[in-house]
Amino acid sequence: MKIHFSAPLQGLDKRLDDYDLIERTITHAGHTLAKKWLQVYKTQKVIPSQVSEEEWRKISDSTLLAIEEADAVIIEATIPSFSMGYISALTLAHKKPLLMLFNSRPQPYILDVSNTLRRAEVYSNAQQLEEVILSFLRDVDVDGSKLRFNMALDREIYNFLNWESVNTGKTKAQIIREVLKEQIHKKS
Repeated sequence: MKIHFSAPLQGLDKRLDDYDLIERTITHAGHTLAKKWLQVYKTQKVIPSQVSEEEWRKISDSTLLAIEEADAVIIEATIPSFSMGYISALTLAHKKPLLMLFNSRPQPYILDVSNTLRRAEVYSNAQQLEEVILSFLRDVDVDGSKLRFNMALDREIYNFLNWESVNTGKTKAQIIREVLKEQIHKKS
């Protein structure tokens, strides 16, 4: 799976060990990162107050793209941050699983606690952090065999799909996926 990991830049130097552990846990579990922002921060020593408006726009655009491309999102949310709240809301709006991590205590500002795609977990040490992440990844990782299924069509649907396929150049599967995605976005 492709996982997007995000965390606030405030106090990043103090939280770097946890953030490194989160990224390592994701990749050691066989998943890929949708955006490798932490490595860029560490190598270029980005100072948030010195980032230009144009650079922030690029960072924002790449973050939004990473969320869209990701299968799931993990946020380290110990430090309250408007941007982490925005990323959380956007993740849930895209109907993607979200893990919110809190060091030592949960935060009272979490909204939408009934959303089954959102999970909030508290950890107090590196071992617990790793266990929480691995548990989340196991729970949201869909076996490839479940991503595929057979469907019996009636004549009317078959004729429509065949006609649409010929006229658009798309496969029947592409047409069905587009219709389903359209329905999902209507429900958002």
